[in-house]
Amino acid sequence: MTDGRLMQNEPSHMIITLMYGTGGGNYSRITESEDHGQSFNRHSEKSHYLYDNDHNDENSGRPTDSRHSFDKNCHEQPCCNQQRVCIYAPSKSIRCRSTSDDSFACDVYLQTGDQESGSESHSAESLTVVSGADSTTCASLKLKPPPAKKQRKAGSKKYRCDHPGCEKSLSSQNSLCNHKSQYHTGERTCPDCQKPLPNAQALMVHKRKDHTGEKTCPECQKTLPNAQALSVHKRKEHTGEQNCPECQKTLANSLALSAHKSQYHTGEKTCPECQKTLPNTQALWVHKRKEHTGKQTCPGCQKTLPNAQALAVHKRREHTGEQNCPECQKTLANSQALSAHKSQYHSGEKTCPECQKTLPNTQALWDHKRKYHTGKQTCPECQKILANSQALSTHKSQYHTGEKTCPECQKALPNTQALWDHKRKYHTGEQICRECQKPLPNAQALLIHRRKDHSGERTCPECQKTLANTLALSSHKRKEHSGEQTCPECQTRLPHAQALSTHKRKYHTVGQTCSRCQKLLPNHQALSEHKSRYHRGEQTCHECQKTLPNNQALSVHKRKDHTGEQTCPECQTTLPHAQALSNHRRKEHSGEQTCLGCQKTLPNVQALSEHKSRYHRGEQTCPECQKTLPNAQALSDHKRKYHTGEQTCPECQALLPNIQALSNHRRQHRKRKLEDAKSSD
Repeated sequence: MTDGRLMQNEPSHMIITLMYGTGGGNYSRITESEDHGQSFNRHSEKSHYLYDNDHNDENSGRPTDSRHSFDKNCHEQPCCNQQRVCIYAPSKSIRCRSTSDDSFACDVYLQTGDQESGSESHSAESLTVVSGADSTTCASLKLKPPPAKKQRKAGSKKYRCDHPGCEKSLSSQNSLCNHKSQYHTGERTCPDCQKPLPNAQALMVHKRKDHTGEKTCPECQKTLPNAQALSVHKRKEHTGEQNCPECQKTLANSLALSAHKSQYHTGEKTCPECQKTLPNTQALWVHKRKEHTGKQTCPGCQKTLPNAQALAVHKRREHTGEQNCPECQKTLANSQALSAHKSQYHSGEKTCPECQKTLPNTQALWDHKRKYHTGKQTCPECQKILANSQALSTHKSQYHTGEKTCPECQKALPNTQALWDHKRKYHTGEQICRECQKPLPNAQALLIHRRKDHSGERTCPECQKTLANTLALSSHKRKEHSGEQTCPECQTRLPHAQALSTHKRKYHTVGQTCSRCQKLLPNHQALSEHKSRYHRGEQTCHECQKTLPNNQALSVHKRKDHTGEQTCPECQTTLPHAQALSNHRRKEHSGEQTCLGCQKTLPNVQALSEHKSRYHRGEQTCPECQKTLPNAQALSDHKRKYHTGEQTCPECQALLPNIQALSNHRRQHRKRKLEDAKSSD
């Protein structure tokens, strides 16, 4: 500025400050461009435009007292904090602000120079610069309210920032000056915390965030240390639930949504250490935490773990102690177990996405899915196809459980299903036929009775044969219309399916050992018959009430004692019962038999059997003296001679240890008698 005039080619700036006090007086001061920079920067955060035709006094051009007064300062209005524009003076040239002496001031921003450089002209009728301005540095000015804003073409920016590396274009000289005063001021130091900031704008933002003093949240009344903390608090706590637009997950608030996106929707990431591709940032973090942290030492037990993830798991498992579930009071081994327990059993009701069934918790949902929504399953033992895992599990528990023994009759059944069927048939207690009131011993007998006696005649649909009842028809079909069957193991041809089934059960099951007596039986059928004969407990003969130790003994007893006299068809000999007849025929009418071991000829099968058991059963060991004998007969002779107990000589009353010694002793008696007889002759 020279000679009180502005140079035309060098636009300059000044501030005319109009001060309005509570007493209605006013004054002004003119600030040069150097001073303006500080004033502008100091008050740019709360800039308000003074003049507004809707709220100005007609004579003075000042705001009316109802809008700008000591009691109603525009800085205290909501518009100032929210929109950054004062609704009372929306001009670009004059800004109002509060002062320290309970007044308000209006800073008039002047930009002088020719119209080419973007200066604005002002009328001399609105404001007058009163005395007190320095006329040597600035001429007295009369200003008029600013004209309407000139219309510019969209995108017109003809003021370029000349700061090295910036080259930002702005729409006016005013905007350019504002830009420089904010971003190209050089580094600034915060006077409160001594933090270095890159420019005045950063310093201003820093102060607004971190040095505003405590703030109270208007929604929950929580006190936060500064405006930044309040802003973060509001983002966290008071934005309401947010739905992720990509995966539809519901997040607690905007901050949680932002964190979720930055973790799970970032696209694939590559681990810089092992080049492994991970689906998103979260997966990369987890991968690094697991694989690339190096060995870690547990501070509690000094155990070395391969990485941080392993250390975390180790601590949760080994060093948290027992935990009690607060909901069900169950005691869990550690925090990890408690967390897993809660997520499984206390997660609230869950709905199966496939069948919409409601389950009480996550664990129940998992079990439900594992049982019913696994697709078809093939039994690895019999290749049967089942609908799902549950059906497969049920199938295995019924048909592939190994042999089961009926606890009531000791009968051996091939599996659990057969045992259930057996119990349902034979151990249901007495049943009464509803049609004829006949008592039957069990459900199976009742079923057979009804099929026999109350089903009426049945006609075979294949051969039109009339059968007496349903049972007869079933048996007829099984025997006559199943066709010839071939055993797949021994190629034996059987007349029908029933015969094949019986054949397999008898001859092609693996050897079975009786759990009671350890006897080895060739197959299931033999084992079942063995148990039913020898291990069904005591049996009572219905005819003579005699108690026998088992079924076999009862059968033998009945054959011996309750068959009546029998006549041998070959020699007409009369025998007292069937057992005697059987023994007779085996002894007398089987013909001579030759022992294959020693070629000795025996008169019949019975004699051959006894001969084999005596002489061809291999070496035998005496259980009393452990002496080894060549066969059972020798063992029997040995026992009869040496293990009979003490014997007394009837002639001299001498006590001998056994029969053999007694025999030798009596031989001596006979020898002496012969010698005495010879000597007397």
